[in-house]
Amino acid sequence: MTSAPPSPADRRIPSSGGPAHIRILDTVVAAIRETIADYAPERGAALVGYGSLIVAAIPDTSGAYTSVSWDISTDLSAVIGQLETAGSARFLGTVHSHPSGVVNPSGQDVASTTQQLQANPHIASLVVAIVTAGAVEQFNQIAVGERHRMTFHVMSLSRSGQGLMAPVEAKVVPISDLVAATGFGGDSSFCIPVSRWLGQRDEVERSMPRFVDNQYLTGFSYPMPAARNGWRREIVIPVGYPVAGPVAYAFGPDGAEVPTPFAWDPAENPKHRSSLLGALTRIPFDEAPSGETEHRLDRVTTITGPLDDKHVLIAGAGSVGSAIAERLARSGVRTFTLIDPDLVSPPNLARSAYSTRDLGTAKVTALQAILTGIGTDITVRTYQRSLYDVPVGALLPEVDLVVGATDDMTQQTWLTDLAYRAGVPVVCSAMYAGLRGGEVILSVPAAHTPCVKCSLGGSANAEKAPKDYGQDGRLVAEPGLGAAIDLVSATASLMAIGLLAGRDRPAGAHVLESLRTGRVLGLVATTSQWEVTDSIAEALLGKESHSAHLSSQLLPQSIWLRTQSIEGCNVCGA
Repeated sequence: MTSAPPSPADRRIPSSGGPAHIRILDTVVAAIRETIADYAPERGAALVGYGSLIVAAIPDTSGAYTSVSWDISTDLSAVIGQLETAGSARFLGTVHSHPSGVVNPSGQDVASTTQQLQANPHIASLVVAIVTAGAVEQFNQIAVGERHRMTFHVMSLSRSGQGLMAPVEAKVVPISDLVAATGFGGDSSFCIPVSRWLGQRDEVERSMPRFVDNQYLTGFSYPMPAARNGWRREIVIPVGYPVAGPVAYAFGPDGAEVPTPFAWDPAENPKHRSSLLGALTRIPFDEAPSGETEHRLDRVTTITGPLDDKHVLIAGAGSVGSAIAERLARSGVRTFTLIDPDLVSPPNLARSAYSTRDLGTAKVTALQAILTGIGTDITVRTYQRSLYDVPVGALLPEVDLVVGATDDMTQQTWLTDLAYRAGVPVVCSAMYAGLRGGEVILSVPAAHTPCVKCSLGGSANAEKAPKDYGQDGRLVAEPGLGAAIDLVSATASLMAIGLLAGRDRPAGAHVLESLRTGRVLGLVATTSQWEVTDSIAEALLGKESHSAHLSSQLLPQSIWLRTQSIEGCNVCGA
């Protein structure tokens, strides 16, 4: 193999060093069989993709071939440069055929690849793949059809500029089922002969993937078949596929961008999950009237209004914090900051949305996956640290709401004090001993409510509930049912959503009433008889009236109390 060096790559697509293994789409392997393995040696193609993932082959239909050589054409070099400039892919190396039994790169292959690396210093390494007849025998080989194999090596330069060739493991990425189910890609995406590019460049470019590298994911976005009513689809294949699932988007004639919610389980049967995604991606075009499509928030925004510009900081990703985060995400909040130092442990599975696959994972990481699974437009920043180790002061100016749900009341009080001084509303929620009840606290500086510390009577001790309510101990890791936690966390979620929605929306009406009356401390009973709420109700209603009232109620029950700023409080007091 001899070569004319490719044009320098567009720096928007970063280069990687020598990879630990090569990953290649099975659709590309099929294209190599049809364009290289099915012909007598030699035949060759360029390989393009990102990092260690090969997403397309470019057969050199303009190359000069003999039975023992391939002179790479200048046309192929030009096509590679144009692809990289367009941001579709990066040049990763070459594949060509050898006579039977010659599975390793020849001396000429080493020399020509060394020349390519020396001419393109921005490229750290290149793949050299050899196709020969025979069965797979080595770790760096994969099958190409029934009669051929492909052997992979990766080449880099030493410090002195000499070529270094080493075998590298190859893994096939199964994507053909997904292609068949959704209709994206096709021959023009995974196999791009030079002659077709030169003759039909505009058509080929329209079918080529777009390279995507943003805060949400890194991968390739493929256009899907044209749809009616002005809608079009793209499907993004992340570089971590199939462990990381694909993401489908619908784009409306008015520019609307609608993600297709889809839970991707890599352990599920590939054909089943691919067919399911295929069915989902066809809904807006084949079944929705007038080109319209349902959005996940269609039944929510009439109550909340748009919350997509809201940013919520949640301290604590346990059973309470994770439940509130999930409800906020399902109500339209798109930006979250999560803070929690702990890992998911087996007891967490009984009272939260975490699953066995999350065991040993940081809670903030597991919760991030849950939230982004609800909406691909959701952004989550995580801190696996204690509150004291997070730059909270720098974060608060960009936050619309703070949720306090930690088991460390001292650190949480420090956080809520900072939030009050920064003018950021706070919703705190915690459970009491035996999970027989819990509390929800609102702190809204703009409404001149007391700070959290004052609403709790000045106590910041994690071992004691406020002495005013006769309860001796809000304990960490109390035994109890997740359903009891849900009652309290759901109440806190309603308050949080109401604060974000505002007074002009139906979701904000009950919060407005709480703020207007000064009732910002809610005690929520999770049993039919809880001495805390019972004693307060008896004091307010009288014993007989309270007993009569209880006869018609079971649960949940709540009492909302007025609180006052403590004189001399350095946070909210006069």
